[in-house]
Amino acid sequence: MPATKHCITPPEAISFALDPQHMACELRIVGHSRREKELAALLKDACALAMPTFACRTVKPVFLAENTLLLEGLAFESKVLCRILQRALASPDNPGMLFAFVASCGQELETWASSLSGRLHEYWAKAIMKRALRTAIDAVKCVLAPLGNSDLSRIEPGIPIDWPVTEQKKLFALLEPCGSAGVRLNEQCMMQPLYSMAGIYFFTKTVMTPCAYCRLRTCYRRDAIKPFSQVCE
Repeated sequence: MPATKHCITPPEAISFALDPQHMACELRIVGHSRREKELAALLKDACALAMPTFACRTVKPVFLAENTLLLEGLAFESKVLCRILQRALASPDNPGMLFAFVASCGQELETWASSLSGRLHEYWAKAIMKRALRTAIDAVKCVLAPLGNSDLSRIEPGIPIDWPVTEQKKLFALLEPCGSAGVRLNEQCMMQPLYSMAGIYFFTKTVMTPCAYCRLRTCYRRDAIKPFSQVCE
């Protein structure tokens, strides 16, 4: 992969470790000694081969219209996306840049998980891959944090009501000079490995979760700091 000043180089190896006792508590098997031993063995194997990773690129935004964002010649269409980013970039201490990224639990971990049998072990493997993805995302934030003087928020295709998941094709094209961290898109624009995430990070005075861009207030996983009306309208 040719070097480019727009690429943000990830660490050579992102450390990944899970505490068996903590995971046993999370998976609600504390007190079941046999299950705890099975989980500990699974965690040992997973942590030995897991390679969570990411790719990230710095991009200068150009707004062509109220619903069109141009990044390196690629037009992203979303009124909500443009409104969110314009507000964030208007802050005097904002560096004026956006950070396209893709993060993943790593192909090694997904291959290992697919080799397991039994619904219980498959369920545990999903929890492990979810943790590995979170580790990769934390690594992205750790690398980006020194580049700005405010907090990091992110936005992802498919989260704002008017930014479809099909726009991930453009996002991956934007990241092409920096690689895709081993992540592939299928025909439905779903990412493989499944436990992957792609989007845009930006600096903002108020941290916003992706849920802040969604109108579905009854979702059990909702984690919006501000209601949609305060963020997007």
